[in-house]
Amino acid sequence: MSQQRLWPQRTMADSGQKSGMNYREAKSASDRNRAARATLIQEIRLRITDVLTTISGRIEILSANTTSPCREELLALRQVVMRGAELNQRVFRAAQECREELGS
Repeated sequence: MSQQRLWPQRTMADSGQKSGMNYREAKSASDRNRAARATLIQEIRLRITDVLTTISGRIEILSANTTSPCREELLALRQVVMRGAELNQRVFRAAQECREELGS
């Protein structure tokens, strides 16, 4: 797997270091970074949704074709996947709120 940076590089405005930027420039740079992070979170969330949907679908197919003890275990796993999907939805809402705060 390639080593991809998860978050955009921090600017001096984000890190609180003194720079030649005035307040407006620093805030603008910080807002751009926050918007980029929100976008990245939304993209990752969509990929997680795809994975969870695939797992859930395969569990349903397997549970329809298996005996009772295994079926119960598969359905329990499906419930775990569904809880993961709920958490994923909360992450999506948090990213949306970030974007709304930024006016994006």
